[in-house]
Amino acid sequence: QNNYVGTEDGIGIYAVSVPIDYYGIGVIGEGGYIGVEGDVYPTGSDYYYGVYGYIDGGDGYNYALYGESYGDGENYGAYLNAFDNGSGFSINYGVYADAWGGDENYGIYATAGGGSINFAGYFDGDVYIAGWSEFDDDVDFNFDIYISGGINDGVGFGSAGEVLTADGAGNFSWQVPATARFDTLNATAHDTVVVSEALKVMGELIADSIQAVIDTVYIDDDILIDGSGVFQTANTPTILYTESFESGDPPTGWAETDVVGTADLSYLGASQNPAGYSPTDGATLVNFNSHTCANGDQIQLEQTSSFSTVGYNLVIVYFDMLHDTDYSGNNDKVVVRYSTDGTVWNNAATCFRHDGTTGWSTESVTLPAGANNQPTLFIAFLFISYNGNDMHIDNMVVQGYTSASPMGEVTIANGDIDANGIITASGGNSDEWNTAYSWGDHSTMGYITCADVPGCETDPQVGANSPNYIPKWNGTALVQGTLFDNGNIGIDVIPSSKLDVDGDIEVGDADAFYFGDPNTDGTWRIIRVGNNLEFQRRESGVWNTKDTMTP
Repeated sequence: QNNYVGTEDGIGIYAVSVPIDYYGIGVIGEGGYIGVEGDVYPTGSDYYYGVYGYIDGGDGYNYALYGESYGDGENYGAYLNAFDNGSGFSINYGVYADAWGGDENYGIYATAGGGSINFAGYFDGDVYIAGWSEFDDDVDFNFDIYISGGINDGVGFGSAGEVLTADGAGNFSWQVPATARFDTLNATAHDTVVVSEALKVMGELIADSIQAVIDTVYIDDDILIDGSGVFQTANTPTILYTESFESGDPPTGWAETDVVGTADLSYLGASQNPAGYSPTDGATLVNFNSHTCANGDQIQLEQTSSFSTVGYNLVIVYFDMLHDTDYSGNNDKVVVRYSTDGTVWNNAATCFRHDGTTGWSTESVTLPAGANNQPTLFIAFLFISYNGNDMHIDNMVVQGYTSASPMGEVTIANGDIDANGIITASGGNSDEWNTAYSWGDHSTMGYITCADVPGCETDPQVGANSPNYIPKWNGTALVQGTLFDNGNIGIDVIPSSKLDVDGDIEVGDADAFYFGDPNTDGTWRIIRVGNNLEFQRRESGVWNTKDTMTP
């Protein structure tokens, strides 16, 4: 139907259906190629519409234009093109959308899902967000953005290797990153933040893990540590040796030595007593049968191949150990030992199966100074049974540091350290230690050294010098004390009396145990004389033998 009415609106087709809410279709067009087509040939400069849809009223969902497309090929609910007519002066919008006046307005709202590839928006070209470069508008991304090309920041597009940088005044620019840059290892959630030079935070810093690899982390606010705080210098450790106990029974480069009894070590794919724990590294773990062997049995797993610690002034042995809370009174344990010749072994530390925790934990043992700068060093694990559960270890790593301490410094320029637990300080010179102190609400602050306490030595040690004076807190101040002021002493065991020793006590020939003052008559002593053990009593200044035990 044609309708030419000069300059007034002429309607080619006019159709009216029942004007009742939710019912009535004005036009339906069907065809093998085009259902409905609207052609307009403007000659002026007004607004022209190929297809125009208008809805006014109702509080439901209103669609001025709605399209659905189904098929096995490429389906477009709406496919829109905008081209210049050849003049080269037009502005073309494939999609132009306005939304205003409501509580929530979306110029374009799109969702995608259900396929292997889903793009709610796909842009093959530049994307410009007005106002972003000046931070006039907020841009919130709650999804993934794939960018193949550049981001128009108002000054052009960045090149490969450049980083979009804000100058703090709301302006963006593309910059080649210097040595100091912010990056993540794998760009995944809860990843490690690696800072190659400096990271400055003017507020709160919340992170699972922070590493200052080279320089410093500056925090101009609060640090809340719910756990352990470890501060390390750039003294990067060197791995000197690793062992996952995979290569045989015993592993290559290791030997088993029965020390007491006939205990046994085995190399299993899972723990036995307690059961259900897998190795922490590789396919096998070390199992010591402390649950079934005799109480007191001991067996040592020792290296037969050495490694060098020359050039390293600090050596730390790390290994994983399985803990459990069964048999709390059975002190099954492993003693970490070292040797410089593979024959004479020195104890470094003792780790107990029952320590109040459950599961694998990484043990850290700092070897004594005698293990440093050695051309040959051997490590051994001495397992001792108290008939609790079995003991398990795995994943041994030995690290060396060139400096004497891996710990860095923590400087509080203006502020306090509030601790509801224990602050442990170590380091300093060999003959003194320094601590800034402020007791309770006292106003006195400063530094103290061990030698500053009147009469105290710089390095009090049992038997190394005399008179072994040490600092003692008398309730008001640090004063001179002696070693016996410390109360109960336990060696390798928690003491319940004045002296508890879990191990052997060696007494040389002519040395004695005294029951009382050795210079007072009536005192008894037990002394070894030759191969005999004599019970003697001091009478009139002379020790008289009262009984003798012979082999």
